[in-house]
Amino acid sequence: MSKFKRFVSSVATTAILVSGISTASFAALPGDVLGTDFEEAAKVLGAFDIMVGDAGTGLFRPEDPIKRSEVTKVAVALKGLTNAANSSTATKFPDVAQGHWATGYINVGTSEGLIIGDDLGNFRPDDNITYAEAVTILVRALGYEPQAQSKGGFPTGYLVTGNSTGLTNGVAVAAMARNSKPVTRGDIAQLAYNSININLMEQTGFGENAKYEITDETLLTSKLNAKLVQGRVTAVGSAALEGAGLEKGKIQIDDKVYNVGNADVRNVLGLQVDAYIIDKTSSKEHDTVKAIVPTAGKNSITTIAADDIESITSGSSSKVINYLKGNKKSKITVSDDSIVVYNGKSASFDAIKEIEAGSIMVHDYSKNKKIVFINETQNYVVDEVALASDRVIDKYGKAPLTLDPEDESVTFTIDKDNKQIGVADLKEWDVITLTMSEDKSLIYGSVIQNAVEGKITEKDDKGVYIDGEKYEVAANYPNEFALSDEGVFYLDQEGKIAAFDEQGKIERNYAYLSNIGVKSGLNQSLEIELFTFEGKVETLKAASKIKVDGKTYSTASAALDAIGGKGQLITFELNANGEISEIDKSFSSEEIDEDEFVLNFSEEDVEYSAKTSKLLADTMNIRVGADTLVFDIPVDAKDAEDYSIADKSFFSDGGKYDITVYDVSEDLTAGVIVVTSSENKASEESSAVVVEKITKSKNEDGESVEKLYGYQNGERVTFTSDNAIFRKGSLNLEKGDIIQVKADAKGNAKAISVLFDIDKAESEFSKEISEDLTVEYGKVSKKFTDSFNLQVNDSAAKNYSVGDAKVYTIDTEKTSNAISVGDASDIQKYDSASPERVFVRIYKGEVMDIVIIK
Repeated sequence: MSKFKRFVSSVATTAILVSGISTASFAALPGDVLGTDFEEAAKVLGAFDIMVGDAGTGLFRPEDPIKRSEVTKVAVALKGLTNAANSSTATKFPDVAQGHWATGYINVGTSEGLIIGDDLGNFRPDDNITYAEAVTILVRALGYEPQAQSKGGFPTGYLVTGNSTGLTNGVAVAAMARNSKPVTRGDIAQLAYNSININLMEQTGFGENAKYEITDETLLTSKLNAKLVQGRVTAVGSAALEGAGLEKGKIQIDDKVYNVGNADVRNVLGLQVDAYIIDKTSSKEHDTVKAIVPTAGKNSITTIAADDIESITSGSSSKVINYLKGNKKSKITVSDDSIVVYNGKSASFDAIKEIEAGSIMVHDYSKNKKIVFINETQNYVVDEVALASDRVIDKYGKAPLTLDPEDESVTFTIDKDNKQIGVADLKEWDVITLTMSEDKSLIYGSVIQNAVEGKITEKDDKGVYIDGEKYEVAANYPNEFALSDEGVFYLDQEGKIAAFDEQGKIERNYAYLSNIGVKSGLNQSLEIELFTFEGKVETLKAASKIKVDGKTYSTASAALDAIGGKGQLITFELNANGEISEIDKSFSSEEIDEDEFVLNFSEEDVEYSAKTSKLLADTMNIRVGADTLVFDIPVDAKDAEDYSIADKSFFSDGGKYDITVYDVSEDLTAGVIVVTSSENKASEESSAVVVEKITKSKNEDGESVEKLYGYQNGERVTFTSDNAIFRKGSLNLEKGDIIQVKADAKGNAKAISVLFDIDKAESEFSKEISEDLTVEYGKVSKKFTDSFNLQVNDSAAKNYSVGDAKVYTIDTEKTSNAISVGDASDIQKYDSASPERVFVRIYKGEVMDIVIIK
């Protein structure tokens, strides 16, 4: 029997749908820079085609390292030499292959003296570049190399010059601290953005009278043929601070009108802005806005994500937006004389409402006046494109999106990899995140080309974990995910799951029959309570004719006799009315039969080996695979609500279990395991939990329970217990303790293991818990780029690589917010003046969790 049906599907190429208030498209901004420190730089550099998102994914990747070839492209583009680069195709360096995408940029960059090759005559196009090297290239592009040389040359002179000119504003402190490390794409974006408005240095004397002077020209004015205009936006199309507004495709800054061009102008009304303007081509035309961003420090804007809005209440002449700011409740009162812009167009005061996705921006543009920008997003997941009617059909039943190129009331473009394509190029599974004005005449959308392939391993009320990584679910996705779901998860602009292409569909609907009975009445009916493989308790009615093991029964009593009593694993099928039409019971066999529903064996007190991932039974050693479905059915459970679905992580090394095993494959991997009794022991491979606090509460049945709050896998988590297990010996767990937890899918804790007692934070230790699990606690004697040396007491130091380990910090001096999620940069060499020690959990030789205790 094949447990999973595999569906072959390609990850469809996504596209960016953009439609606006002019005949040109808005420039698409990569979703991973929205709301970051790099958003402004990415927007302007993208508009001038100096630095854009990846062609394959559309992402900007601001935290990733950048290559020498990529920085060269940025510098050459800043100098306005892109056309020259495109015409230079013959490679000059032996390690730059013929046809390399950056050949022209490398040729021009080296000819201009912006960058040089190495001593061996190679260019090393794919090597990373350091912060000092990047600053040097841009100092040369600005003409300040003579000054840099006079101040000491590379690297000090260039860094000093970069700092004095303003080139390194916003990046110098962070990047200089990692001067020997690869510089990030975000740092380069900020450096390049800073450079375009710095006055250039030019040579004005030659020979013995060599002289260099700072001019009035900038890269923006002399190389990019644009100018910077600063002022307040007083009108955008029909929306205006005062008066009737402008015609379509126009924007007014102070008292001057410009063409909108490709700039995104939806949320700039009333703002002080930096507008990058391309000069008009004739006296009859308006200058055109190339890019526009809010002027730093000149606007009072509050941006509230949809997820943070708690409620919007109405008064006689105002509305109050109640929202969360961090962990604190805040509110903004908006009067009914405020200007409201809904998805890019003027709207009524009633448009201020709670939204499922997107954001609300409130701008205090004068003492008593506010502008409210409501950006309500929605996702379209392409099922198909009906070319005859120019309609995009949504996969989840949303009303079709009509994109008729002949309809002059709605102008749109489709953008893929920063190039326009036709509607026909949209593919199945494209996720289009868009805003649409109330009259549907203004549509703006974008798609981040990002999909995750994997399996859901955990879930809670905030989202799901795909192979351990947490993702929220977008409002447009209508279904509920199950722990067994496996396939391709398509993400929207906010990184939420908007679509799911199932590749791991369970071929059989396994369920544990928890109750069954005949309901009396005029027509007797059979009712069956099932705990399904999706972790749901469902009471379903049997069809008037139901098959049991292939034989049809027409009466409820006959069907009941054939099915037998409760407390067994079955498979079932539903008819179109949602009634159970077929039930198959397993048959016992020690033989492997992958085509039938087989109960292979049942045994008590079976030990699990984490090293081999096997249950060591007398009958046979059964492998627990990543796809093995585990039904946790405790014998002392009160009802089916106490059952849970688990996976391989349910089992702990050396733990003992009472099990029934079904559908074993030829490689002795269990298809399904029903566990009726388990030794309460946390799995050694489960991630560490840093305890924040323990509270008392009541569950849905009104019973007293304890709730543990803590941090696990880089996220804040909650576990519940009604068995007083949150203990270390006779004492309650407390803030700073580090534990492992065995819990079901609902977060009900079954057992814990204490790894670190915060009360003993002054005592260093090294403890081998098992062959696979070791914990150590000591001082960092040396810190390196991606690793550190840990010394426990007076023993020899051991070097540990940070890798993908989760890093946390506990500040014992703080009474609130004492625990935070960090990264490798938070690990510091031990200093007795400010002592801090480090806890490390090592599983199978790999560092999994690091906790810094201050």
